Amino acid sequence: MSIPNVTSLSKRIKAGSEGGNEFARFLNLLLIEESKKEGNKITTFSDAAGDYKGVDCIISEEHDYTIGYQFKFYPSPLSSNHKTKIVEAIRSGINKFGELRELKIVTPDDLNKHDLAWFKEVEIQEAKKVKMPDADIFEIKTVINHMGHSHIVSLALKYPFLGKKYFPELFNYDVDLFRLIKFTHDDDLLFDFTFLNDSSFTYLLNSIDVIFLESWSSLSGLPEERHLKSSGKIVFEVNMRNEINTKKFDDPVILLPSTPFRFYIQLLNFYETMPGSSVKFKFRFHFNNGEFFMDSEPTTISG
Repeated sequence: MSIPNVTSLSKRIKAGSEGGNEFARFLNLLLIEESKKEGNKITTFSDAAGDYKGVDCIISEEHDYTIGYQFKFYPSPLSSNHKTKIVEAIRSGINKFGELRELKIVTPDDLNKHDLAWFKEVEIQEAKKVKMPDADIFEIKTVINHMGHSHIVSLALKYPFLGKKYFPELFNYDVDLFRLIKFTHDDDLLFDFTFLNDSSFTYLLNSIDVIFLESWSSLSGLPEERHLKSSGKIVFEVNMRNEINTKKFDDPVILLPSTPFRFYIQLLNFYETMPGSSVKFKFRFHFNNGEFFMDSEPTTISG
């Protein structure tokens, strides 16, 4: 996914300790929503309490995979003082939190090439390694990663009710009045979508993407609920070995003001092109000739 060209939070939030607290609060809110969507447990800590075991936020995934986040409101390029504090934070998190499997340092900017090269060295040097029994082999127990502007924007786009506060230009529509309110599917890969347009504007649906996310072994589905009569069915032939499959319309689908709009999408050639036994993917709807897009919830299909 290409990230829209918008300035980072280091340009949008006032510098200083209060700005750092505001940055942390926004990141916590984004990660809370992401954790709810993924079914993970998240623990955040208040500004007054400070960090816990050297981290500002903890996410617990399946199989006891624990990720710690350290929020550092440091602009790019990083100063030598900021680099020193990042290394200290990494060591603190790893030393205080023995069960940590991954530590993410979050800054408002993407790292430039010089800072990225420096961080790669830090990743290697500071990663927690454990010697394997009866062997001269070391296993990395805690990996270190960086999360910056691109990742923050991608989360803001996924949760418009949060993202619109800091990146309003990304949402050329009223996120409270125009939204995807229902998304279900059946065993025949017939997908049922309902958009609600409570605004006073007409929106034009120009194209739809099916975006491959990952392959895995578990199965999840959504119950079928149908209340509004469908406006029709869109037949969409896909190759799930491709990262993105796109269906463009010669004439846009019109979503009128103050009107709900329901339609089906029938995926063809899906099972024949699955790269694994199960596939996780999402739909992306492009409106008004690329002015904005809206994503569905990720879904998983098992072959």
